Amino acid sequence: MTEANPTRKPRFTVAHPTDLSREGEVAYHHALALAAAGDARLYSIHVDTSRVVAESLPKPDELLSLWAREGNEAALQSLSRLEYVMMNHTSCDDAIDTLLDAIDAIEPDMLVVGTHQRDGAARFIKESVSEVVANHAGRPTLFVPLSERGFVDRRSGRIGIKNVLIPVEDQLSASRGMRETQRLLDRFGVRDI
Repeated sequence: MTEANPTRKPRFTVAHPTDLSREGEVAYHHALALAAAGDARLYSIHVDTSRVVAESLPKPDELLSLWAREGNEAALQSLSRLEYVMMNHTSCDDAIDTLLDAIDAIEPDMLVVGTHQRDGAARFIKESVSEVVANHAGRPTLFVPLSERGFVDRRSGRIGIKNVLIPVEDQLSASRGMRETQRLLDRFGVRDI
C-alpha cells in the first residue's frame, strides 16, 4: 500500500467519516470497494475531541487481501496502488463542524457515509449527522444504511448495484444528478443498471 503524497491531487478521492464502531463497517466496506474499483485515494476520517490515536482507524490491506483471495481483481490491484489516509481530526469542539472542516481540507470527490435511517420521533429528536454533513459538504454522497448489507459483498468486495435513486428538486438538479451518477458509475466500472 502506498503512502499518500499531499502535493499530488489524485484523479479521484473518496472520504469516509467513521466513528470506529463495528456497526459502521458496512459503510467502510463500501468506501474501500469503491476506492479499489475506482483507483482512488481513500480517507477515513474520525472526529475525536478526546484525541484518540489515529492508529485505531480501520486498515484496508487485510480486507483487500481477503477480497483478492475471493477473486476480486480490483482488490488485488489495489493492494499495491491504493493510497489510504487515516485522519483523526480534532480542530473544533463540535463534531459536525470538525468533520466538515476535515472534508473541506481533503476536498474529496465523493463521500461515503453510514446512516441509521431513523424515522418518526427518533428522527425528530436525534439529528442525522449524515444528512447535515452531506447538505453542508456540497459533494456527491453515498448514504449506506448501517442496518443493511448494501451493494458491496462483504466476503468478496464485489460491487453489485442494481438500482440507483437520485433525489432531485427540479430539472436542473435532475440533469446534474444524472450526469454525476453516470460519471461515478463509469468510474467504478458499474455497467448494466
